[in-house]
Amino acid sequence: MLFFIDKANTELPVTGNPHVIVTAAIGELYMKLWNCVARPSWENYAAKFNADIVVITGHLDDSEMAMARSPAWQKLLILDQPWAKCYRRVLWLDADILMSPRALDIFEYAPDPAKIGICVNGGRLSDAERLIYIERLYDTQFRADMAEMAWTEEMYKHYAKDDLPKHPVMYNTGVMVLSPQHHNDLFREVYKGKQYGKLYEQPRLSHEIIERALACELAPRFNWGIHESLVMYTWRWDYGNIGRLRGAIDFMVGRELDNAYFLHFYGSIEVMKLLLQDNPAAAAA
Repeated sequence: MLFFIDKANTELPVTGNPHVIVTAAIGELYMKLWNCVARPSWENYAAKFNADIVVITGHLDDSEMAMARSPAWQKLLILDQPWAKCYRRVLWLDADILMSPRALDIFEYAPDPAKIGICVNGGRLSDAERLIYIERLYDTQFRADMAEMAWTEEMYKHYAKDDLPKHPVMYNTGVMVLSPQHHNDLFREVYKGKQYGKLYEQPRLSHEIIERALACELAPRFNWGIHESLVMYTWRWDYGNIGRLRGAIDFMVGRELDNAYFLHFYGSIEVMKLLLQDNPAAAAA
């Protein structure tokens, strides 16, 4: 079943499904993107693998601290909700994700409820591609043997911005297989932390997962970012008139959805907004 909730401590009926897929679509744009672009693929996936869907449309915490930072932090409160405790496993997905019709059952690949099923940030890239990606980001060039060093320094930089110990690995927290029983206390603790960098809760949560050895690392196809492809293959394109690029972008989205289980549009919201034009209901709204 599909449920929409807009506040904390909402009571939901018990459906008997063992799993629930949870996202937050707070604000008109994100609700429209999820409802018109992502929803059909989510409903197909949930039906296939016996999961409910909960879409959070309002802040679970409306304190001054919560309202002063990104709604992305609200994901850390979902395991504390009464409805979450009715499920064995909770799959958190960012709202800017499409699911491939060929996607596999992610719960099968995170069998230990004490662990967090999660993907390595940049895990879809080879060492050579990571170096190219860094070069594109900063419009520079490195020695060919500097791939590992350049990527590690990039990860160190993100931790340092949040005043955290440096790790050579970071996890992408847009896709997580969780257990209300095992991970709620951790999430509540991380929620109290401050944000200094641009990656919201991701560095702080990654740090805690690493320190506590909680990661069950999932195949990158479960969190396949189209952003990397755009940086790699559309470098220096003029996005000022993105409509002119529509054909090439449609092709790229189609190919990457073939590659992915879950295609994630982090850092590429303008590309996802183009997909709204394919939905007559969205265009009329």
